[in-house]
Amino acid sequence: MTPRTANKTAPAKVAETPEQLAELFVERLAAGDLDGLVELYEPAAVFAPNPALEVGGSATIRERLAGYVEAGARITLDARRIVMAEDIALISTHARVVGFGAEPLVTTTTEVARRQADGRWLYAIDHPFFGH
Repeated sequence: MTPRTANKTAPAKVAETPEQLAELFVERLAAGDLDGLVELYEPAAVFAPNPALEVGGSATIRERLAGYVEAGARITLDARRIVMAEDIALISTHARVVGFGAEPLVTTTTEVARRQADGRWLYAIDHPFFGH
């Protein structure tokens, strides 16, 4: 699957709550919208694409998410818990990813999201394998 870019003629949906980040991630991955996925992260965010690696910054996160898009990966995310302190949210979900081999990848994620000055929420840390 070739990564597609978002349709820039319509305004992109933004996460107005921490819960909406997961919804948008699922939607954009299913659509192969690499630009839209990267837009869910702060410019200096940290992302763990696998248990042994943590990367930071938009360009590197884009590279790693491109692998998910190219593989045709699909994800389901079921919220476990969200704890908020003003403009910071700690998020944990049950995740199930298909498209990276014969067996689904099942994990419990840990993310930190931050409310931006414009009111939208973005990932500051996205670590699907923090407990591994």
